Amino acid sequence: AIHQLFLEHIVCHLCLLTLRCMSLSEFFFCVFGMTWNDLKVCFFTLLQGVKKPFEEVIKANIGDTHAMGQRPITFFRQVMALCCYPLLLDDNKFPEDAKNRARRILQSCGGNSIGAYTTSQGIDCVRHDVANYIQRRDGGIPSDPDNIYLTTGASDGIVTILKLLTTGEGRTRTGVMISIPQYPLYSASIAELGAVQVNYYLNEEKCWSLDISELQRSLQEAREHCNPSVLCIINPGNPTGQVQSRQCIEDVIQFAAKENLFLMADEVYQDNVYAEGCEFHSFKKVLFEMGPEYSSKVELASFHSTSKCYMGECGFRGGYMEVINMDPEVKAQLTKLVSVRLCPPAPGQALMDLVVNSPQPGEPSHQTFMKVPFIFPYLFQMSDHMLEVFHFHKTRQNHRNWPDF
Repeated sequence: AIHQLFLEHIVCHLCLLTLRCMSLSEFFFCVFGMTWNDLKVCFFTLLQGVKKPFEEVIKANIGDTHAMGQRPITFFRQVMALCCYPLLLDDNKFPEDAKNRARRILQSCGGNSIGAYTTSQGIDCVRHDVANYIQRRDGGIPSDPDNIYLTTGASDGIVTILKLLTTGEGRTRTGVMISIPQYPLYSASIAELGAVQVNYYLNEEKCWSLDISELQRSLQEAREHCNPSVLCIINPGNPTGQVQSRQCIEDVIQFAAKENLFLMADEVYQDNVYAEGCEFHSFKKVLFEMGPEYSSKVELASFHSTSKCYMGECGFRGGYMEVINMDPEVKAQLTKLVSVRLCPPAPGQALMDLVVNSPQPGEPSHQTFMKVPFIFPYLFQMSDHMLEVFHFHKTRQNHRNWPDF
């Protein structure tokens, strides 16, 4: 009997390993995929003096503003320096508000060190600051720190929720609805987890808008071969850049409620809204303003990051997610799931705290920090320039001779 159980265990393990390998064989993350590897070779050959039909390789495979020359925010780096080397707290070159932020963060860390493990859900004072930020952003709608999970960038939170929700086999396998065009994290994560990718297409002729009729079509077709239970929305859009109207968000929430779908709202570009007449509306805010019929029913996870907006602090890997209306037993499983990774990077958590708890009027760093909005005209100028370039290439002939890399 023991031998039989052992053999069954080995067979089960091999089956799981086979499924895992099949998922990995379908896994493709084009942000750092084969094309990027080819371009790295091209970049290094240029450095070695090899002649090419071009003189420069511009690394535009991912949104990394610091890599493209944007300078970091002074206040953020001052506090991070103080957290990483606390002896600087005695240095009079640092403003008092930066020192106060650093002391508060360090006091919440084990041994007053940012090098210590934190709780799996994240540093307590940071989660409270994130909740306060969300409440201010959403016009006073309460946010519970217990619903906040600090993450290793928004990507970590997105993958964690997908992992939590993926279940079943065959026609009962979890289907995840994602927009096309999409950010490759979604398709790559779905493939890795062995879930089913369910595409819905944005309307290019209407500025990449989202149509409920298209969501309905996608859902009905997917139910023939899987169990669609997750709807992912990227707002503002990536890579399309559209900003959803409040009415569109209401329609999506009503659709999710009707079809019993878990909503995932990727809102990492919430500060990058430039077009006249456009305004960012958080899914949580709209959900609660629609009343108890929806605010007490629709399950929602929303995500934010230190990597985008005006910060561009990609390398620190800071982020958060807020979960709404998650069943307590499921939430317990989520907490258990995040505990496996021990904790997000403490420096990333600290930076997230500074994003949501920036210098206020009357504090020494406020005047300098208020120069931050000047970053946005530059980002708008760059986005406008990219639009012109893409439009130029779109109107050129379809067939062209590309240089041999």
